[in-house]
Amino acid sequence: MKRRSEHIKFLVFLFCIASSSTSSGQLDIQETGAFGTFYTLERSFDDSTIDGYNLYIPNSCMDTTNSCPVIIFLQGSGSVGKEVSSIFNWALPKNVKKVKNLNSEYSMLIADTFIIIMPHLREGQYYDNVDAVKTILEEVSEKSNINRSRIYLTGLSRGGHGTWGLASRMPGVFAAIVPICGRPDGISDYEELRNLPVLAIHNIGDDVVPVQSSIEIIDNLESRFGYNFKKAKSSKEVDFLTDSYVFISPNKKSHDAWTKTYKNPELFKWLLRFQSGQ
Repeated sequence: MKRRSEHIKFLVFLFCIASSSTSSGQLDIQETGAFGTFYTLERSFDDSTIDGYNLYIPNSCMDTTNSCPVIIFLQGSGSVGKEVSSIFNWALPKNVKKVKNLNSEYSMLIADTFIIIMPHLREGQYYDNVDAVKTILEEVSEKSNINRSRIYLTGLSRGGHGTWGLASRMPGVFAAIVPICGRPDGISDYEELRNLPVLAIHNIGDDVVPVQSSIEIIDNLESRFGYNFKKAKSSKEVDFLTDSYVFISPNKKSHDAWTKTYKNPELFKWLLRFQSGQ
């Protein structure tokens, strides 16, 4: 009964956002499942190409007495310019929607542990939309008891560029990042990436975003800060309990380095090792 009450309170809050004079938005509950609820909020932001965002709120996080970690997931180009809810067809959001029970460690981690925020791009790049991303985070935090020290950022392809870029332009916000096949274009200042745990993934044979893009970033971080990245060909070579700076470069001829990555429970356990401000 308490969870239902918290769900209704959150729903009223989202309606208030959607009907506010600054947003001109439209709310849609995509699905209310046994383990959580999927929301889509279409709205505009000042000077931004973000046209809304999606949320997944586990039932366990509806109770505002529980502080929950957050994953911000950034889409690839395949959803850019499409419906805001199209992000649910991709990668991590798609996997969460497929969960039928909580019998496995993986299901518990992705469906019953994190609040997941999924901003949507109409066009452009995430790293050019810092203010909108900050606004989204504030809107969600106003009604959800998010753990401010456990906000994680990940994205694929265009979202990978955005992961690197936003992390450099929002210093101190993220506890760890997972950029997948990303470029360095949006990195405004490498100094702002100092001491930020990184798990980067990029296929050697990526013919859309060359792996050299990630290698360039890793080399820069190592030369500037003295990091010694764990360089691996597969996740099996990584010690997720001790390695804080990781670069996985599978020997595959594919742009898709995300499908396997987001199905690995060790990734989410790795994230939970870190808190910002440590």
